[in-house]
Amino acid sequence: MKLPFRDKAIVNVKACFPTDKSFLKSIELCSFEPDSANWRIWEDEFGYTITITDEKKLRLQNNNCPIKVRDLYYKAPKSWAIENNQWSRLEENIEWYLGNDNKLRLFRYIDNNWVRSSTLSLKWAALKDVISEISEE
Repeated sequence: MKLPFRDKAIVNVKACFPTDKSFLKSIELCSFEPDSANWRIWEDEFGYTITITDEKKLRLQNNNCPIKVRDLYYKAPKSWAIENNQWSRLEENIEWYLGNDNKLRLFRYIDNNWVRSSTLSLKWAALKDVISEISEE
């Protein structure tokens, strides 16, 4: 049976990071998709990419691409995220919500408005910390 490319890419990520499961978990929670030709490049719906380097490091890049919405609830208001979450982390001007659908969403307070943002917009270390906290519960 031939595996779809995304499944093959996940197998490669597991092999690349056998002990650190945070990137694998982020693929699941943040709906990252692999580049169609390279399993080392993963993209979120906001145009951010994470590249796995030859040294097995993660390099983050904002490509300023148009948004490719994959989240069914993308246009839902922040109040929906508050009402339909199983986990949240509230910080000054930043709010994380893990929805009942197991999708992680980030809202940032920008110019007096709460704006849905990429989970990668705060750097990999911030996302890894959130993933770790979710995994402990």
